[in-house]
Amino acid sequence: MPIAIGILIASGQVISKYDDAMFYTALIRRAGYRIHSLTEQISDDNVGRVVESLYHFQAAEQSRKISADAKRGLRWLAEQKFWHGARPPRGYMLGEPVHIGTRKNGAERIAHHLVFDPDWEPRVRGAWRAKLKGARNWQIHNEFKVFGAINTYTTLFSN
Repeated sequence: MPIAIGILIASGQVISKYDDAMFYTALIRRAGYRIHSLTEQISDDNVGRVVESLYHFQAAEQSRKISADAKRGLRWLAEQKFWHGARPPRGYMLGEPVHIGTRKNGAERIAHHLVFDPDWEPRVRGAWRAKLKGARNWQIHNEFKVFGAINTYTTLFSN
């Protein structure tokens, strides 16, 4: 049977977990394919497999560091009371932009504090007061109409 050739361009970008990378490369090889990297010169012998393993380890470590940095950044934004960038919750809007630093590429890093939306504030505050007094979601919906669907209040009150 002729050997089919598979091309793996940047394994670290495809599979960021070390065990998964080793499993899938072994699975590909067991299916009869050979793996050639376009970015690295790795031989197809046992020494090449060790080198490939080190590349997978390096990619997994880099992925772990990026994840830790992202979590640290989001934690810092929350501690400084900045909003993380998604659409604000009902009853709030983005405040004035604040310059909080410079990105690696030299661009400004901008963040926003949340401020009450004057159009929604009375209804959202009323909904929270009613919930604190023990009102059911359907009662809150009938009185304040904060959302279009009753099920959405569960999300509001669980955050």
